[in-house]
Amino acid sequence: MHRHLVMTSLLLIGVCRLSSVRADVPATINYQGQVLGAGGAPVAGPVNVDIGIWDAANGGTRLYREQHLNTPLANGVYTLRLGTGPTPTGTFNAATFEGANRWLELAINGETLSPRQPFSSVAYALRAQDAETVDGVDSAALMPRAGGNFTGGVTVNGPNGSGNVLLGAGTNPNFGFVGALNDAGQSRASLSVIGSGDGSVSVARPNGDIAALMGVVANGGLMTVLNSDRNVASFLATDRGAGKLELLGPNGQRNVLLGPNANIANHGVVTLHDAQGVIKVLIIVDENAQGIVDVVNTKNLPAVGVRVMPTGDGVVFLEGPEGAIGNLNVLLGAVSGDPNRGSISVHDHTSVAKAGLFVNSQGKGQIFADVKNFVVDHPNHPGKKIIYTSLEGPEVAIYHRGVVRLADGRATIELPEHFVALAAPGSVTMQLTPVSLQSKGLGIARITDESVDIGELYDGTGSYDVHYVVHGLRRGYEDHHPVVASDEFQARAAQPRPPDPLEIAPPVSLPLRSLATTGNDSTPAETEAVLSAIHAISPQ
Repeated sequence: MHRHLVMTSLLLIGVCRLSSVRADVPATINYQGQVLGAGGAPVAGPVNVDIGIWDAANGGTRLYREQHLNTPLANGVYTLRLGTGPTPTGTFNAATFEGANRWLELAINGETLSPRQPFSSVAYALRAQDAETVDGVDSAALMPRAGGNFTGGVTVNGPNGSGNVLLGAGTNPNFGFVGALNDAGQSRASLSVIGSGDGSVSVARPNGDIAALMGVVANGGLMTVLNSDRNVASFLATDRGAGKLELLGPNGQRNVLLGPNANIANHGVVTLHDAQGVIKVLIIVDENAQGIVDVVNTKNLPAVGVRVMPTGDGVVFLEGPEGAIGNLNVLLGAVSGDPNRGSISVHDHTSVAKAGLFVNSQGKGQIFADVKNFVVDHPNHPGKKIIYTSLEGPEVAIYHRGVVRLADGRATIELPEHFVALAAPGSVTMQLTPVSLQSKGLGIARITDESVDIGELYDGTGSYDVHYVVHGLRRGYEDHHPVVASDEFQARAAQPRPPDPLEIAPPVSLPLRSLATTGNDSTPAETEAVLSAIHAISPQ
């Protein structure tokens, strides 16, 4: 009877076959044992060693067998390499250890030793030659790809066997691609290098249409959101380093544009467009660093405009569609030659001022018009108006009227304080009307800036009411001149017509050309180039 003592059991560990550099792994096990006689003394050799690998502790199936004949002993100890024995039965490889447990059975000189010995985990390291997992991921989910559009790619599969994530190369094998795939293995989000080496990021809808992307256009970057009709809202950094944002409508025409002035990239522009892509509202900083706002009419002329004049004052104007360049209807600005005096003027169809309000050179507010009216609802006839027209004259005058009663033919009219404060000294005049048919007539005995003494003529002693009206020049307006030259009046009244906004910022010099292409394809050309490159490398 022999006894056997296992001294060591060691496997040289292999590497995962998915590694980019594959090492040659020695598929052997260094194995030592000691053979003892019945009394426990080491047996002198040599001996024949028969080795078997089984899938069960008792019974079961022998998976592998090899023999080592005439194996020398040293103090009963032998050393051999499992996997190198001659005339083996079966194959000693990673597949031998695919099961959950394996047992080693020895026979010395034809005597089978028992019990079978279980293999430790070290032997199972042979399985690393063809790894079952990588960081806990089932190796069946990692499927190498080659050929087609992808060279040296790796797909991470989902439970249904379809790819979840794809890492590989694009149409250019030196450009990388990372795709997030749906359950059919179709790319719905990607990170890739396209074209001449530009990077891109895309997100797709369930039907494969690109919904959003980031890419490179010339020397600038592009961010675009697309709807199901391929219309876009895009942000683009131009080759001049300026950013622009464009929003398109369902018909593919531009709705809104924010960007730089075509001539000065550091000056901004905002435009709003109609269904045909024609500019209807323009906000721009021009070449003189002045702000401009225009609302455009159907003739592509400004109907409403806001300007900053070279003198620094602001102008707001309303224009009509008369003629080739329109006509000035209303102008709010400053008096010509003085940006600190305000003016409002209303014009006819030939742009001639017909009414207005302005501050004159003395700092006085003046109103002018052909006719000056006030209008009220008729108190006795609903649906009708009463229109009164102002009494006009060649001077700037004020008046005070009232009733005073004669006593023994005499009376004093005291002028109210507010009239005295406004009337120019020495300018007061008076009209008297007796309320009596027996009056001998009335006259003024004395007149001052504060009061007027009156009496009945011929030393009359009548006692009756007298109606009076007192006039005076308004203080500060004594030198009013009713006749002036036409050009002088225009200069006092209002600014001349401001430069036409289309001359300051003609449409052809607006900051950005239309990005919409012709036909039904409304996607900007820059965006289309990036889209085409992404579609070329994405698995469908």
